[in-house]
Amino acid sequence: MEPDRVTNPSDAGWLAASTLLGHVISWACIGLGLTFIIVTLISMFSTGLLNRRRRDGVADLVRRVILAAFAARHRGQPFEHIQRGMGWLFPVFIVCLVGTWFAFMQAGFTLILWASGAEPTWLNAFLSSGSALSTLGFLTPTNVLGRLLAILEGAFGLGIIVFIFTFLPGYQAAIRDREQEVAWLYARTGPTGDGASLLEWFWRAHRSDALDDAWENWEGFFRGLVESHTINPMLSLVPTVHAGQSWVVASVRILDAAALAASTVRVPSPETASLCVALGAGALAEIDAALSPLAAVRQDSHGAGPPGLERTDLAAHAALYDRLAAAGIPVVEDREAARKAYCELRQSYMPHLLRIARVALVPEEMVRGQGAPLLHEAKPA
Repeated sequence: MEPDRVTNPSDAGWLAASTLLGHVISWACIGLGLTFIIVTLISMFSTGLLNRRRRDGVADLVRRVILAAFAARHRGQPFEHIQRGMGWLFPVFIVCLVGTWFAFMQAGFTLILWASGAEPTWLNAFLSSGSALSTLGFLTPTNVLGRLLAILEGAFGLGIIVFIFTFLPGYQAAIRDREQEVAWLYARTGPTGDGASLLEWFWRAHRSDALDDAWENWEGFFRGLVESHTINPMLSLVPTVHAGQSWVVASVRILDAAALAASTVRVPSPETASLCVALGAGALAEIDAALSPLAAVRQDSHGAGPPGLERTDLAAHAALYDRLAAAGIPVVEDREAARKAYCELRQSYMPHLLRIARVALVPEEMVRGQGAPLLHEAKPA
């Protein structure tokens, strides 16, 4: 008996059209699947392998969602509570980012397995993809193409796992290096000190000759921040281990101290202090730029934009000047020139620190400092 043949031209045309549509859908699914896989690989390389600052859309999206959730949860709470909560920020970010990579990779291979005919149904394609990606191997395609895809997907799954165990220790080391310098500064300025407090400590300890070493040491601190905190901006939001301390506040204090040394205090080499301020301001500007995708979730009472130009009030700098002189620290004779120089130096880093603090949920009053209150420029009458 001969097989049935399509004799109706309209039926033949419909069959050809449906076959063409099926091919189009299959190739579209393969293209979409490859897009998921390529986007995932680019995100992994950008986050963990490329030693340069490259903005990654997947990681940026996860950061925005996580930070928005934490900001909503801790809005209006005391800094100690915020600090405890923000300690979970980086672990949650890593788990969510890795979960997103797994989801994208599994979606990509599910589409390819189904579209290529390696698996007959969507459910089988999804289960086979999950089996290969998780390296569990509970369901493997029976044809050669499906098995080749399973091998490739399993390699990608192992790569994601290796990322977790390889790069997390490096991130933790960057945090430890940062915390050592922060603890050093707080030990000398106290919990509520300022830049002038650090200079007073050096003179009390008869260590004024070690100021240049301190500035050079903190130059290395800021270089380290650029290398680590701009490549992975989430490190900027990881709070300090010790309660009540913050690397943002520590940066304010050391830069204020260097600005005072360069403008107000008579030291043998003010250029070293000026260089510390310049490098610190440049590092903070780069970190501020790296955090710019998170501008939408900044806790900024003045809006998401940069803070307005500010100046140190004459009375505030006069109080600092008298305080340093009373501590036996040699100060320059020209108060007005010292104030102008100090204002100019402080303006180079304070706007960046204020923006970073708003993203990291550090209270603004802690950043502005007690020793040098800032006032908005007076508007003309």
